[in-house]
Parts: sequence; structure tokens; C-alpha cells
Amino acid sequence: MHPPLRHTLSPDAIPRHLHAAPYAAVVLDGGYEEAGERGRRRVEARARRAWALITGTMDTLASIAAETGFTDQAHMTRDVKALTGKAPGAWRRAG
Repeated sequence: MHPPLRHTLSPDAIPRHLHAAPYAAVVLDGGYEEAGERGRRRVEARARRAWALITGTMDTLASIAAETGFTDQAHMTRDVKALTGKAPGAWRRAG
């Protein structure tokens, strides 16, 4: 059992505290990870998984984005293009 929290925030105070550290840490896989190199590697790995599905399946781009953990298709498109130099639609047309 966890000990009780010593400090509580009122609903009005929560946005101020969230704004104070917008990118300091994110919770992934049950642990905290600082934004930076490890976060970049995680994004790159997700984009590589998406690229493999884009070039190896005929699944819709929206379903590939959802399956690989992107917020939406546009987010996946930006990351895949940054990784490969081509947008997912261009990979589909080429292959």
C-alpha cells in the first residue's frame, strides 16, 4: 500500500504546475524518461516500425499510425519523412 500523499493540488492549481515543466519527463513503459536522446531513439524506432508496415503491407496509413502508437496519421507522416526523406504516400506510390 502506498503512503498517503502529503501535498494535494486544487483543480485550479494543476494547470500552473503542468505548465511549469512541459517537457521535463514523460512516463513510458512504467518509468520516467527524460526528453532527449532516449526519446529521439524511441520516436525513430516507432517510425521504423511504421515504415516497415507502409512498405510491406497494404494497410491504410491511418491504421498503421494507430498500430505503431502515433497520435494520428499526420504525426506519423512527419516522423517517417524525417527518418527516410520521403512521406509515406510517396513510399506507397514508389513501391
